[in-house]
Amino acid sequence: MKGLVLLSCVSVASGADPCCKACVAPLVKYYSVDVSHGFCGETCINPSRYGIYKIFEKNLTLSDSDTPCSEQFTPVGTHYTEYSDTVTHGVPGLLAVTLDLYGPDGAVPDAAAEGYQCPGSPSFFHASMKTTATAATSCAKVQKEIEARASGSWVDPHNGGIYSVLSSNDGLIQTQRTTNPATSVGGKVYIDKQTFSLSDADGSCKIQACSESQSASAADFSTNYCDLRNLYCGSADGCTPAGEDFTSEENSHSGSALAGHDFSACIVESITV
Repeated sequence: MKGLVLLSCVSVASGADPCCKACVAPLVKYYSVDVSHGFCGETCINPSRYGIYKIFEKNLTLSDSDTPCSEQFTPVGTHYTEYSDTVTHGVPGLLAVTLDLYGPDGAVPDAAAEGYQCPGSPSFFHASMKTTATAATSCAKVQKEIEARASGSWVDPHNGGIYSVLSSNDGLIQTQRTTNPATSVGGKVYIDKQTFSLSDADGSCKIQACSESQSASAADFSTNYCDLRNLYCGSADGCTPAGEDFTSEENSHSGSALAGHDFSACIVESITV
């Protein structure tokens, strides 16, 4: 349920005691498994609002027991039995959720084994995008180019976003992009984080990338997609490389509800007055 998205939210730690062991009518128990973050969430909500939540959380499921998370299998065959935390997220007076988070008993699943490594987000409601692409060059050159674009004088064609490299080592790159206050609406700064996992294969490089908004968001107008694609697209795509120029082919993508996937939104021409 950590993947739920909404326009704006407040996140509050509710305390050490679970909130939702049992639900009091008219509230009923729902749950959702978030494999990429290694948690299962249980909450009590009014069934009349289920349709609203379901739009934003595709895994939201009506429970037929009081302990649904302990009955769900993790990728390594264990169950979500270890209580972690109780948190409240949402918009007070509009759409708020208090939920109990449970982690797996035994070993925590390796995120890489799921195919993607994601940066995570402190926001319960946020937009995200995952992509897989194949670059016609070595991963060493892909990594070098991503690092150069995210840390040098290269200009992001998507409204001049400001990138930084958080870490980079052995084909695993963590970056951050903030909106440019000079071009963002109201001058407000928003932050997204990205993870790139690179693996060489037959003279090419497999890129598995994930971007997550760090604040509440829903319709992101392809921002998370552009956060990723703009760091490795080449001149053949209309992009300006920082040093290494190569072609790439997108193999797949998967985004949160309302997250866009439109490359034409990734290159915004400057307006000269």
